[in-house]
Amino acid sequence: MATITSARIAPPSDRFPPGTLVGAYRGNAWSGADKTVAPTGAADATATVAADGSLTFSGLTDGTSYHAYAAASGAPVRFTTRHDRADDIASALVGGAAGKPRYGMRMSIIADSILGATVANGLAQRGGDIASYASAVSGGRLVVMTTAGVSGETSAQLLARINTDIIGPGITDTLGIICGTNDASTGVPVATFLANMTAMVDAAEAAGIAVFLCTPPPNPSGAQRLLSAKYVQAIRYLASRRDLPVVPLREVWIDPTTGGYLASYDNGDGIHPNSVGRLAAGQAVYNTLAPLLPLGSVNTALFATADSPNMLPNGLFLVDTNADGVPDSYTKTGASITVSLVDATPDGVRGKWLRIQDVTNTFGQVNPADISTGFAAGDKLALSCRFKSAITSGSALFGIQFIGAAGNPTVRPALGGVPVVPGVAYGYMETVVPAGTTAIRPQYSGQGTGMDFSLGEPQLINLTALGIA
Repeated sequence: MATITSARIAPPSDRFPPGTLVGAYRGNAWSGADKTVAPTGAADATATVAADGSLTFSGLTDGTSYHAYAAASGAPVRFTTRHDRADDIASALVGGAAGKPRYGMRMSIIADSILGATVANGLAQRGGDIASYASAVSGGRLVVMTTAGVSGETSAQLLARINTDIIGPGITDTLGIICGTNDASTGVPVATFLANMTAMVDAAEAAGIAVFLCTPPPNPSGAQRLLSAKYVQAIRYLASRRDLPVVPLREVWIDPTTGGYLASYDNGDGIHPNSVGRLAAGQAVYNTLAPLLPLGSVNTALFATADSPNMLPNGLFLVDTNADGVPDSYTKTGASITVSLVDATPDGVRGKWLRIQDVTNTFGQVNPADISTGFAAGDKLALSCRFKSAITSGSALFGIQFIGAAGNPTVRPALGGVPVVPGVAYGYMETVVPAGTTAIRPQYSGQGTGMDFSLGEPQLINLTALGIA
């Protein structure tokens, strides 16, 4: 095992004033009512707080369990070094006795319209937004829980709804914050912007949610562009003080010769990214978070017999009794679309792909019957799939619609369109059955000249009914 000779976190570490950190010991924690009696054996690592508030560690062995005690936290802090990541140790201690929240696969993003997704009917309306693209390219390591984008909002407005949209539902492990465009357009001072961002980080971390920050996008106006650039400095300053990852959205999208968007990423108004820009941003989100995420991935359909908990019939598309390319229990609508079943195993996917193609730009779908049993209002559902696309125009989707609920809302964990997500992607989301729902209508549909979308391993699970959530 490797030895970490030194690790340091920059000041100030507010929870560890100088003189309060006792030390770091291998094995058992301190004993005694005042937690000052060291365990058997001498300290084999040191942890000190300098006068400037910085934490310094030395002599730590990778993969070894240690305990540290700081009077300010009220309890010993246990941590394990790993992967020579000394910063992880500093991060755990700065978080106090409970440690800083760890980054998990269940991601939400709170944002303005830059996200490319909104909240309507109490449900996320998405597909082709930054969060969904990040999930799609992550190989199942990131799943989208909430896409809370509201057009025109400033950092103060995001702060005002973070409890309602993100913290209150209790479904988020990892939160991204994207804002700054509307702050710049309304002249919000840098100090105010920084205070709002800090308050959002405080609120999320207090709820056990790990946070990542995003630099705001390029801005078309000279004065606003300057203010927005100052926000970038504020974000990176906050991130350095709080040990937070930063997704470089501005750096991905910006034309360095003009300070505006690169033409290939601009949707035409100089303010919002187009779909190609959102895909690039989603890739940047995943690239930034990948080293911090757990190694697990989402669950999709494993088998297709009647004793499966999957609420979707013929989940691996293995049965096509009349060999017409439409799987049993499904009905094709729309004469212009071509439907076929293709062996999916070469792509590492179980069963067959349900491939839907269109050459005439006419809507078509291949759907099973509505689901009218096995759920109740308030139940939490998990919807997942694998998908790939070779679309040159148009789009295709996989989702469910809640019939009878206000507005008959639709949720979509997977959408294929332009730009094409590379390789085989995952779609996953968790949602709650809204009041008034009388049936759940699965949707496998698309439209567009050149639309070519393949769906595999679709699964709909009632987590509440299974006793999981």
